[in-house]
Amino acid sequence: PDGTYITYEYDTLNRLTYIRDADGGPVVQYNYDALSRRISAQYANGTTATYSYDIADRLLSLNNQTNTGSHNYAYSYDGVGNRLTMTVNGSNVHRYSYDGIYQLTDVDYPDGFFVGDTTFNYDPVGSRESVINSGTTNYVSNNLNQYTSVGGTAHSYDKNGNLTDDGTHKYYYNCENRLTDVNDANDQLIASYSYDAFGRRISRFTNHDSRTTIFIYDGDQVICEYDHYNRLRHKFLYGTGIDEAVRMTNVWPSADIAGGGDVDFG
Repeated sequence: PDGTYITYEYDTLNRLTYIRDADGGPVVQYNYDALSRRISAQYANGTTATYSYDIADRLLSLNNQTNTGSHNYAYSYDGVGNRLTMTVNGSNVHRYSYDGIYQLTDVDYPDGFFVGDTTFNYDPVGSRESVINSGTTNYVSNNLNQYTSVGGTAHSYDKNGNLTDDGTHKYYYNCENRLTDVNDANDQLIASYSYDAFGRRISRFTNHDSRTTIFIYDGDQVICEYDHYNRLRHKFLYGTGIDEAVRMTNVWPSADIAGGGDVDFG
């Protein structure tokens, strides 16, 4: 909507290889192996992500190299594809355990991690009964497998199955079951939302600051956000995935000057 010109380039196998901005500079470059799996992504901010896979096309490693250092992730799996471990930077190991029907039962985190080791328990139909870490949170389900109580707090639903009250917030929906209002426990408005004919959220109103944000789309991706004065505040550029933002531009308008800052995601 603001006249930004973006170029997309593809190889002979129709794989996205470059996204370029208006001056021709690459925002991101993608490389693939012979099986069309992404093996690297190079971003304009200097970040490079490299990927490796096993013979079942499962991600084995991810290395994010930035100007300030690197972050490495390695993964292992059991015979049916459940993740068993995630090792961060070579030493911090997250371990995952499952029951006989592949429900996650335990997560063991590295020492000093901000979350303690966690255990999950389920009822015979797979609904969660409890989560145990620093304490125990119990869950109660009804015959529709909806949680009617979480940690002793009642939850309620409408006839369409939408959550309407979780003890902290109240939720309201339109005739197409889209969330329109979120209120606090005293039923005072926190935020409201509106949608277009395609079901995309096109506006958000937040009551605490009386601000409205307008969302502009390209297909199903938000590409621009405008404020309640119709001023451009954010622009987004996406890679190969619908939620893979590779650049966000912040725009700060003022009475005299307008400045912008780019954030490239790697």
